[in-house]
Amino acid sequence: MTLTQRLFEIRYVEPKNPFYQLGDLPTYTMTAELFEYNDQHFDTGYDEIDAIEWKNATSYSYVLTSSSSSYTLGEKVTQWTGTNDGSSNPINVEGYVAGWDGDNNRITIISPHQSTNGDGTFMAFSVQAASNRKLVGTESGTSLNIVTDESGTTKTFYNQDVFADNDEFELAGDAVIDFTESNPFGDP
Repeated sequence: MTLTQRLFEIRYVEPKNPFYQLGDLPTYTMTAELFEYNDQHFDTGYDEIDAIEWKNATSYSYVLTSSSSSYTLGEKVTQWTGTNDGSSNPINVEGYVAGWDGDNNRITIISPHQSTNGDGTFMAFSVQAASNRKLVGTESGTSLNIVTDESGTTKTFYNQDVFADNDEFELAGDAVIDFTESNPFGDP
């Protein structure tokens, strides 16, 4: 991060034409551009860079069953999708806890994705009453069922502007594109 508090992505470094402006110390021509965040997962070890994901990621809000146990902020949570891979290992949806309101049993999750043995299609957490489809915290051990999906019903962290229509476009887009198919834009 620079003094302007912006994150730049290095696009290209010219390896062949060193410019010796400082005598024998070679410097290279580097092309960089301002980084545009698109829900990537950051795990750099630098808190100020990793915080970009927590501030800008698409968040999903759920109401869970009542319980005295709680999730830990930043912990990974998993939910079984109901299917297994070829080796009979469960395929899970995984994400990270970005917010936990224990008084109202409301959880906010960012970066949902399939476990590494999945087929790569996008899957979100789902409302399930089955005892084997609970939302399980990997650190806290908390295991609760999702009762209500409140994603898209309230303004989210990335959409605090009163004039922004992000949520409205998201809900309208969900009615047009069927994400249950492996390729909604063409033939498989």
